[in-house]
Amino acid sequence: MPMPTQTLGVVQFRGREDVTLELDGTCDGAGLTWSPVFEPDREGARLRVNLCLLRLFDLGVRGLPGPRFDYVEALWRVRGRWRSAPAWLVLRCDVWPTVPRWLAAVFDRYDTRAPERFRVEGDARGLAVTLRADDRDFSLTTTADGAIASALSSGLSLLTLRGGAVHHIPWQDDATAQAMSYSCAVRDEGLGRASFGAPVEWAPRAVVSWARVHACAPAYRVRQR
Repeated sequence: MPMPTQTLGVVQFRGREDVTLELDGTCDGAGLTWSPVFEPDREGARLRVNLCLLRLFDLGVRGLPGPRFDYVEALWRVRGRWRSAPAWLVLRCDVWPTVPRWLAAVFDRYDTRAPERFRVEGDARGLAVTLRADDRDFSLTTTADGAIASALSSGLSLLTLRGGAVHHIPWQDDATAQAMSYSCAVRDEGLGRASFGAPVEWAPRAVVSWARVHACAPAYRVRQR
């Protein structure tokens, strides 16, 4: 069954992802339970997980004069399947500053968390990410040395899990966006475990895209069969 990722409807949020970074990982998911509408992907007993970092600019409702917001966001998500098609399930969402975090909770139904510190700095020559939440630190750096052409995950449905309820966020992929795979160094001092419920083994490379169009619509609740 085709996924409704392209159906945005009348109300649309649009902006620019100045930076989009995806970092894959795995964690022990044997003791975790999920909504029956989502089937997680596993490598043996380990879940396939992902951290998506966004540095967004000028996000607002399409066709309305304002307001518009600049912010940084971290989506801690599990890869799996919804209605037999690939999907992401977002377990936690870190957003800075406060107003965009409130909007993400209201309109996207994310389980949001207020970071104590959150910065995404740098450019195509190298990025530096520092994030502290739940009294735990996470940092990541990339380097352009040995960078190769790559691609972000695309076409996957985006689901959120909040209070046991699953919601779907319609979104529209930017087919023109180009991406590169960068070597990276990750220092995770417990934030991955706090987000996924188990320690994460992160990949040694991250995929980064620049100036990607951001287009999505308010989330709606998924009915359980």
